[in-house]
Amino acid sequence: MDRGIADRHGRVADYLERLQRAGEFPGLQYVVFDRDGVVDSHAVGLADVGAGRSMTGSTRLNVFSTTKIVTAVCLLQLEERGLLDLEDEAGRYLDYLPYPGITLRQLASHSAGVPDPVLGNFFVHWQDEHASFDREALLRRVVTRSSKPRFAPGQGAAYSNLGYALLGQVIERVSGTSYESYVQANVFQALGLTPGDIRFSSQDYGVDARPYFRRSQLLFQILARFVLKGGQLRRQGAWVGLDNRFYLNAPAHGGIVASAESYAAVFQDLLRPDSRLLGAEARELLFSEQVRTDKAAFALAWFIQERDGRRFFSHRGGGLGYVSEVRLYPENGLGSVLLVNMTTPSRRLSPDLLDAEYLQ
Repeated sequence: MDRGIADRHGRVADYLERLQRAGEFPGLQYVVFDRDGVVDSHAVGLADVGAGRSMTGSTRLNVFSTTKIVTAVCLLQLEERGLLDLEDEAGRYLDYLPYPGITLRQLASHSAGVPDPVLGNFFVHWQDEHASFDREALLRRVVTRSSKPRFAPGQGAAYSNLGYALLGQVIERVSGTSYESYVQANVFQALGLTPGDIRFSSQDYGVDARPYFRRSQLLFQILARFVLKGGQLRRQGAWVGLDNRFYLNAPAHGGIVASAESYAAVFQDLLRPDSRLLGAEARELLFSEQVRTDKAAFALAWFIQERDGRRFFSHRGGGLGYVSEVRLYPENGLGSVLLVNMTTPSRRLSPDLLDAEYLQ
C-alpha cells in the first residue's frame, strides 16, 4: 500500500489497480461492511477480457464454497421453526446414506467423517445438460462409490463438499421445496434482494463475469476440457476464458452467483443483534466453536481463525475460474467479501492485507 495516499479508499483502489495492470487478476470486487451498511466498495479490472467489459459493482460472479454459510443459516432457520434438530441423524431424512450415526450438526461442522470425493463431474454440469440433470441420482451414486468414512462421527474434522451437498437434500426434504427456492424465499427475499442481485443459476456472460485461468495453469485447463468433458476454452491475452455456462450439481455447497455488495448484505445481517435471518440463540450457535483439531477449528460452516490477536470467522471458495472469500470480525463489527474472476489469485490479494486497512 502507498502510505503517501492519505485517503483510505484511494489507497486501496490504487493498490488493486496496480495489481490488475501488472496482470495479477482479470477483475475483482472487494466490499467492506459494518452492521449498518457498506463501508467501502471496489470494482476493478475486467469482467470479460475479450470484450473489454469492465467489472462493475453490480457484476455477478460465482461465490462457490462460501455458499455453505448460507446453507448453515437455512438449517438453523428450520431448527428454529421446529422442523428439524441439529442432533438428528442425517439418515432420518436421507435413507440411502451409508454413514451410520452422523448428525446434521456434524455434517455442518465438517466433523461427520464424510469423504470429500473428486469424482469426474461431481461438482458441475454444463447448461445444456441441466434439463435432464438428476441431483439425487448423482448423490446416490457418489455416496455408494465413497461409502467409507474418513473417521468415526465426531472423532475428527475434515472439510467435505459432499457433506454440504447432503445437507442441501435434507433442507429440501424438510421444507418441501427445492434448496434454491427455499434460500431465495427465506434468505435473499427476506433481505430485500432480488434474483438480479443474487441467485442460483448458470452464468450470463453478457452481464456476469467470465471465469478465467492463467495460460500457465494447465491443470485447470485439463480439468475443464477433459475431466469435466466438453469444456470450451478460449485464449484471451494472458488468460484462458471458459465459454461454457455451468450449474453446481449440488448448489448447497457452492451454487450462489452474486455481486459482492449483494452478497455482503447476507453477512451484514448476521453481524446485527436484530438479524432478520436468525434469532439471537441461533445466531450465537452459528458462530460457536463445534470442533477443533491441530489444523483447524470449525463453527457451523465457518472456519475460526486468529491473526494478530484478533479472532475472526472466514470461508474461502474457489472452482472453475472464480475465487471468493468472506470474513467477519464480530469484535470490530466489520466484515468483507472478496470476489475474483480467476482461479488461484495472487497472495497479494489476501484479505489479511486488504482488511487490515479497515481494522486499524
